[in-house]
Amino acid sequence: MRTLQLYVTRELLKTFALAAVGLTLVLSLCGAMSTILRVEVPTAVTVLHILWLIQPMVLAVTLPVSALFACAIVYGRLAADNEFDACRASGVNIHRLLAPALGLSVFTALFAFAFSSYVIPKAAAGIASRIQYDISKFAFQALKTRGYFKREDKKKNEVQVLHAGRVDLVQEGGHDVLLIHDAAFIELKRDELVRCGTVRQGRADFRTAPESGEPMVEAFLTDVRLVDLQDIQQARLYQEKTRPFGSRELPKVLFYDPKWSSLGELLRYKNDPTQLPPLRPQIADIRREARESLFYQRLCSHFATDGPLIIEDESQRYEIGAGSARIIEDTYTPELKDVSVKCTWTEESRRKRTRVYQADSATIRLQRNIANTRDVVLIGLQGGVTFTDSAQPGKTFPHAALDLQSVAAPASLLEDDRGYSDARLLGLDEIAGRKIRSREQLQTAVKPLGLGPQIEKLRLKALLDMLRQRHEIIGSLHSRLSLCASALVTIILAAALGIIFRNGQFLTAFAISFLPALAIVAMNMLGRRQAESIDPYLHALGVGIIWAGILLLALADVVILRRYLRR
Repeated sequence: MRTLQLYVTRELLKTFALAAVGLTLVLSLCGAMSTILRVEVPTAVTVLHILWLIQPMVLAVTLPVSALFACAIVYGRLAADNEFDACRASGVNIHRLLAPALGLSVFTALFAFAFSSYVIPKAAAGIASRIQYDISKFAFQALKTRGYFKREDKKKNEVQVLHAGRVDLVQEGGHDVLLIHDAAFIELKRDELVRCGTVRQGRADFRTAPESGEPMVEAFLTDVRLVDLQDIQQARLYQEKTRPFGSRELPKVLFYDPKWSSLGELLRYKNDPTQLPPLRPQIADIRREARESLFYQRLCSHFATDGPLIIEDESQRYEIGAGSARIIEDTYTPELKDVSVKCTWTEESRRKRTRVYQADSATIRLQRNIANTRDVVLIGLQGGVTFTDSAQPGKTFPHAALDLQSVAAPASLLEDDRGYSDARLLGLDEIAGRKIRSREQLQTAVKPLGLGPQIEKLRLKALLDMLRQRHEIIGSLHSRLSLCASALVTIILAAALGIIFRNGQFLTAFAISFLPALAIVAMNMLGRRQAESIDPYLHALGVGIIWAGILLLALADVVILRRYLRR
């Protein structure tokens, strides 16, 4: 018996290896070409890198199909040569000859699970990283060979196209520098032209951000002529000698999707949804909004209890007094009445200068920080605005309204948001253990923070996205497990059908066993989509659909092995 099993195993592995090599070569070339065409004109090194990294993704598809094909061919050929009849006549249980097929199915299932959970996520991240870090070379090749570079944002429905008369790519300070000469650009939004212009010379430095290690670009344009056509009735022409764009991180080539996450990441996100990559920017927006609202609350409280407010930085000092201060409910911004502002600064001659402003009302806005900058306060005066200047004593200058120069926000008023954890900002404790089936139920379950309507809208959207993404992660985990488990039942089915179709109809056995595999994949996709619903009952239904096809096929395997194969 051992000799027979080793013989069947050798034949299976030989056919399996040949089929796997052939399918992998074909599909890897197709997959690599689709990626290459999507990123347009990569370098030769990038092409080879993509071909290497795409192999794990291809193997996860080709190995189950190769195992299915090998079982149908080998067991079909053995049945056609009456090998099973000879075994049965010798008193050998033919079911024991299916042990090699079972071993191959277990190997294929474990291989597919390991690759989908660990190897493929790393390969996908490697492809995205390679493309992202070579974006300077992609842009150079596109401008050099075609004369233009196109950037498209499908989510915002925006397209930017840059045409260049001449372009150079040089190395300076260990990073790529793209030099553009005699360029023209257009910007489309919803297929309508909104901006166009010309640039005499442009420079783009592709660096690596020191904090995050992500690639970033710094752009600088000279002699810019820009026509803004957003309002066709009042189209405006801008001319600028220089126009810097500052530092910006390059957009991600590969956006977050559970199928590109490792098993460890999925389990971590499932247990702590606040760490989900799509949720982190939303939490940051909520925290900035909370920071601003708490600043306004503390600001009004200061005027009510402590009197005038002093705000100062390196360049100027404001002493603000108000008869009353309140929060406007609709916008949740402070409104001051009977306002006086004393502004003091030092001129270049090192002489102190003072202005005193008076106004019926004033608004104070916090301009939230962007990358590597601090928060600043914007003060707007309205209604009966007058001021006196120490440089012109005895004179009063009237204005209908006046915006004062921005000043750094005081750190003492910006510390309150540190007491809000991510879970508290989202209200996770309030929905823990509750079955949320709709947006209305979620809105009722979460208590407002009392920081304004805008933050409540952001919280509700973030919670909905979190519930949906958490269910999507759970569905993805079940999907991976079920697809790997499907190899067990489909490969055994292929071997059994190969024996039943003993008259040389190997391809018929393979095709018939392949159809249930397609049905399982279709049910898996349908169930996974259904499992994304925030309704826990619909989510459970989706998980049930994912596993239903495998259970039905396992039942079919039992029936075939016990009844038809015995005949």
